[in-house]
Amino acid sequence: MKKILFLLLLIPMLYSNFYIRCDQIGDANYDWAITVKNGYFYPQDKTLREIFCQCGNKGGYWFETALRYNIWKKLDIEASGSYFSKDGKALCSNECTNVKIPTFGLGLKYFFYGKNYNNESNFLDKISFFVGAGLKTFFYRENNKSPFVAQCVKKTTVGGMVNLGLEYTTKKNFFIDLFFDYNFKKLKPCCNNSCNECEPSCRFDIDLGGLVAGIGLGYKL
Repeated sequence: MKKILFLLLLIPMLYSNFYIRCDQIGDANYDWAITVKNGYFYPQDKTLREIFCQCGNKGGYWFETALRYNIWKKLDIEASGSYFSKDGKALCSNECTNVKIPTFGLGLKYFFYGKNYNNESNFLDKISFFVGAGLKTFFYRENNKSPFVAQCVKKTTVGGMVNLGLEYTTKKNFFIDLFFDYNFKKLKPCCNNSCNECEPSCRFDIDLGGLVAGIGLGYKL
């Protein structure tokens, strides 16, 4: 995972350096943009991967919608909401469990546009690159059928996120978004008053972070 993060951070530096040298920086030509995304979430937490692996893959599909506004030249502010749900089996009892992680994020994105970004005849000029960072609220939900752990776990916590990707804009202001996001936050899950009392086996750290990679479709206004 550390190697993946290194590569994700290296790509924007190389790309931005190339654009600056070529003097091809342009500005945004829109106010609002809305995106619907579909990706794959690979958890950073080894325990979560082992639980999910009992029912197939170590990760699962990630759905997200985002709305952003251009606040200054190449800088956008973006609000996003995502949803992840995955079934698994407890490692000790082999009983079924389900983990849901809805999120809400708020952050900034900086775009690198070509000098001829408004030139619809050139394919490469319609490709932009972006990097971003912000805060993300995680609404962790876990339901267990195992008698050895808490049956219901609910926890809300705030973490962080970084993202980067490529965006291709078509002639009709539709765009395709290829993105790579990394979320990070550790929490100590414990049941709330509406569920059973928190058991000692429930008192461990869970890393909700991980890599999300996928594709999105959006429209600029």
